[in-house]
Amino acid sequence: GNDLSDGGKTNTNPITFEGVGREGDTVIIYNGTTPIASTVIGEGGKWTIPVTLPGNDDYDLNVGYTDPLNQSGATTTPIDVGYSTTPPADPIGLIIEDANGKDLSSGGGTNVNPVTFKGDGKEGDTVIIRDADGKELGSVVIGAGGDWSIPVTLPATGDVDVSVVYKDEYGNESNPSPSVEVGFSTEKPTDPEDVKIVDANGKELTAGGSTNTSPLTFSGKGNAGDIIFIYDDSNKKLGSNVVDEKGEWSLEIALPADSNYSFEVGFENKYGNQSGNTDPVIIDYDTLPPPMPSHIIISDGTNDLSLGGLTNKDALTFSGVAEKEGDLVTIYSGALVIGSVIAGPGGVWSVPIKLDADDNYDLKIGYKDAAGNETIQTVGTNVELDTTVLSPSDVTIDFSSGTAQLIGAKDSVEPNATVYIYRDNVVVDSVTANSDGSWKLSQPSGLPDNT
Repeated sequence: GNDLSDGGKTNTNPITFEGVGREGDTVIIYNGTTPIASTVIGEGGKWTIPVTLPGNDDYDLNVGYTDPLNQSGATTTPIDVGYSTTPPADPIGLIIEDANGKDLSSGGGTNVNPVTFKGDGKEGDTVIIRDADGKELGSVVIGAGGDWSIPVTLPATGDVDVSVVYKDEYGNESNPSPSVEVGFSTEKPTDPEDVKIVDANGKELTAGGSTNTSPLTFSGKGNAGDIIFIYDDSNKKLGSNVVDEKGEWSLEIALPADSNYSFEVGFENKYGNQSGNTDPVIIDYDTLPPPMPSHIIISDGTNDLSLGGLTNKDALTFSGVAEKEGDLVTIYSGALVIGSVIAGPGGVWSVPIKLDADDNYDLKIGYKDAAGNETIQTVGTNVELDTTVLSPSDVTIDFSSGTAQLIGAKDSVEPNATVYIYRDNVVVDSVTANSDGSWKLSQPSGLPDNT
């Protein structure tokens, strides 16, 4: 249906010539001077001739009349008609960018309009941008040099599948470029909620706290396809991940050095719109253990056992000063925990410990900070608990030397025990037993000779 009366291009055959002449005359269509079609004008003088152009080419067409006596008049002024069914080359190397320079050539979203399509084609061809329904979104005729650019304003109604075709002057269209899904939206994602933070040991740090392990694992829920970002207190992005199809996300953040860290979490959708951030969470990363416990005081209420010793009291009190308030103080007997306490203001602490039974105890103190670092004494304090009272046995008095000697046989008392001599319930002398439990005391003090 294209009007080619003044010339032009077409990709369809045949083309139809119409006119008015004298009944009985012959109408002849020429390509240059070569006749290619004719008809005799019928009653009423109107005539129509369909002309099939033989191939892709440019044709110089004109019309002439010949009467029944074979006399010819002048022909019409030639008109140039081009015919071709060869389509243009398919579009390749297309570039799609938003107004901020974001590359959307492989698809994606933007929050700015318009989106610019760019490419390179043949001068004179028309570039047409269409959606999936074939609706034209924009077009331009390629100018000199072949470069072209079309700004397209995307609708704010969701994503659009777009493709590009080239259309030449004959009306032939190339194959469309592969469809690309692009979208425009200014709607922000929902703010993150219920974000969970744990360290490498599974310790929960959602509300903040201290740790001595790295990395930290952040996790939560969101809209599938949104990007989750972790920010520091300067709004620097520390890491990102994409919310999966189940609406879940997880992200590990490595802590580079001992310090206090402030973390915030935010979402960004595919259009580039950002949610609000969560409130800051402060986490102290500390891998430095507390100092070695020292100046520990151990008392049974009567005797200072800080350097070790013997006691017959099973209730002991341990006290000291830890590095800082909040540190966990643990009392060990060997590897067994027998008591603990949290250090108070200034690190001061005190804890009562009850020993289970008569025995030798290797007592050590451990300090553990809030991050989980612990320092345990490498050398313990040996305290012996002995609550068993033994009466001396096998004791004899020997006067053979002229001086009274009190003699205890082997195993008459405990090895190395102190033997006290009483007179009228008053201690008048003492001696230390040998390692085999034997002992001897000559003329005990406070006793008259040969008494």
